[in-house]
Amino acid sequence: MAYACGAAPALAQGAEGASAGAEIIVTAQRRAESLQDVPVSLTVVGEDALNSRNINEAGDLTLAAPSLQSGSDNQFAIRGVGTVAFSDTLESSVATSIDDVNIGRSFGAGSLFNDVARVEVLSGPQGLLFGKNASAGLLNIVTKKPEFGYFGGNVDFEAVTRDTTPGNGMGVNMKGVLNVPVGQTTALRFDGFYSYQEPVGVFVGSGTADENLRAYGIRGKFLTEFGEGWSIYVIGDYNERHGIAGSFDRTFRELGEGSGVAPILEDEGITPSKTNFYYAGEGDFHRDEKSGGAQAKVAYELANGWEISNIAAVRFSKRDQSLDTDLTDVQQLSINWRKSKYDQFSNELRVAIPDTSRLNGQFGIYYLTSKLDSTGQLAGFTGLPAGFISRFPFCVGSAATVAANCPVARDYFIGGDSTYTLKERNLAGFGQLFYKVTDSLQLLAGARVTDEHLSIDTVQNQMALYFVNLGVTDSFKESYDHTSFSWKFGGQYNITPDIMVYTTYGKGRKGAGFNDRATQLGQKLLVEPEDAKSLEAGIKTSWFDKKLIFNVGLYHTKFSNYQVQSLDTVAQTFIIQNAATLTTKGAEFTVLAKPFPGLSINGSATLQKAVFGDFLGAQCNPGQSVPCGADGTYNAKGTELPTAPRFAGTIQAMYEGALTDSLDYFIESNLYHRSALNYRVGEPAITRVGPIDVLGASIGLKAGSTTFRIFCKNCTDKRVPAFLNPDAGDANAGIASSIQQWNFKSVRNIGISLETEF
Repeated sequence: MAYACGAAPALAQGAEGASAGAEIIVTAQRRAESLQDVPVSLTVVGEDALNSRNINEAGDLTLAAPSLQSGSDNQFAIRGVGTVAFSDTLESSVATSIDDVNIGRSFGAGSLFNDVARVEVLSGPQGLLFGKNASAGLLNIVTKKPEFGYFGGNVDFEAVTRDTTPGNGMGVNMKGVLNVPVGQTTALRFDGFYSYQEPVGVFVGSGTADENLRAYGIRGKFLTEFGEGWSIYVIGDYNERHGIAGSFDRTFRELGEGSGVAPILEDEGITPSKTNFYYAGEGDFHRDEKSGGAQAKVAYELANGWEISNIAAVRFSKRDQSLDTDLTDVQQLSINWRKSKYDQFSNELRVAIPDTSRLNGQFGIYYLTSKLDSTGQLAGFTGLPAGFISRFPFCVGSAATVAANCPVARDYFIGGDSTYTLKERNLAGFGQLFYKVTDSLQLLAGARVTDEHLSIDTVQNQMALYFVNLGVTDSFKESYDHTSFSWKFGGQYNITPDIMVYTTYGKGRKGAGFNDRATQLGQKLLVEPEDAKSLEAGIKTSWFDKKLIFNVGLYHTKFSNYQVQSLDTVAQTFIIQNAATLTTKGAEFTVLAKPFPGLSINGSATLQKAVFGDFLGAQCNPGQSVPCGADGTYNAKGTELPTAPRFAGTIQAMYEGALTDSLDYFIESNLYHRSALNYRVGEPAITRVGPIDVLGASIGLKAGSTTFRIFCKNCTDKRVPAFLNPDAGDANAGIASSIQQWNFKSVRNIGISLETEF
């Protein structure tokens, strides 16, 4: 187990780590502890680091946390392991928790960072204490609480230009926070944001595209302490996000020999390349998201320091999206839309024993219910001449009649649709206890027993009629009940007060799910849980009154029953199966230094190797390095996982000084390096991205409570795609063509920011 911190002590940890010698406080084990005392692998990115690196959302964290990578739609991977499946009917292998509430689906956690105290990126199985088991890791986002006896707030304005995009795209972020005291032990806190971002990609098609991103949200908090040890903490929030910028900026990168797309793109004036920003489509491109919820924590602290707390929360999220899948003005797979709504209720009752006791820790009961309703369609006229397309709906009755009177018609040449409801009930008992054998030696043991019930009710291919069906026309109902046991044990030993070694071994679990579509009659939709067993060991050291921190950690994790996505070559649609084992192992390093007043330096790096054990039936990709079988599948054993670079590292330096008694300045620079990675199973050449170096820098002035900054992100304009994928149409014909997805950090950003406190 290891710790990798992506920001300097003066910048990364806010008030808790703002100076040499101060402790960095985290809640990686659901209680406040010094980072150097926690036997958990995590990267901490605090408020000042978020500001100094201009990290505005979860996808930007990869530049500060080397163990974290992101792919399509911010599907995260930690230590090379993520979710290799494209379905909302599965949980993510990397979970997200916001203020102690686990977010069940990733599209419910996509708002702009605002009033965030810190983000903790926890590596390895983390579901023992965080609500639902996450097999690869967890993002723990902690926002600021209301402050007693303080009236004030801050306003932050940021503007950027992406000067190397065809449209010189711009972006604006505005944030505000207001803290209001109500008596001596009660306070309110409000924060809100608005973001406008022009796209990196340029739409040149004949269809419609809602390109510009508009996002806004508001959050309110209430905190009161009363009586002897009682407290109530309530949070409510609402967010909206509209536009496809950063999500559907997808362009052709490379066309293989014989591609049927080549003449189409030539007619549209689009040249596929690694720097191509143009895409087309005669269909509709849009994405609209809404999310929000409310939660309340009631806590009581006993005279002996024990705390009993209960957190109840309701969350919802909605997504309505559409894109023209083929990215051309020709009617191929031009219809691809889906509408989803997710609701969850969770309640956690927890008892915490303070670490002043020889036996300390926590135990509790967790309950969750959720419901996901989703409906969507994929359809088009792939392979048909234009003259035939105009005849649809196409009459296939025995007598020649006009379409309006046709007894049987086909609406599309190829297509499929589905409507499903997924329900879940999760009940768990958990606990993790520490026992201080001596003042230097501490042992730990934890366990979680989870009883889960899932059910899915789905119908498919009922909206329209197709000549070629993607999946079968039928309805399906399935349910699944299972009780699982996950655990963790280990120990830590303080060689000196500033040197600690630790080791842990544990088993985590990612819950079951279902395929959202059946490819044949009688097919079982169930995807069983996946398991991860992880052995970790590390050393954490502090030197020179904590002016130098040096940490090293090692890990070895083996996954079984891994949930992966593969292609059914008969129905030409993806299915999900428990078809693989894999192993990820590596080392993580951290150095944090403050050699003299004003200068802060930090660096962190991850060395890793993540490979499949057995993976029979993996989908072949054109141009892959492994030979493909006659049935279009192969065993991916020995190949590296997607989104798993062998090395990733970051370094940041900042110098702060005084110009006058009332005016300070700062200069900051950071560099992120990542070795080559591939975005597909089988390591096809068309989805490989070589090594990258991303440079960031800023310079600014601070006068009292006002800070002005000029900055650049990706200063040298490295064209870094967020994701690569084979073009589905050419792939079906055995032709190696690829599509790239751009996001806002794919190109250079030059900007200014102004923040003032009042």
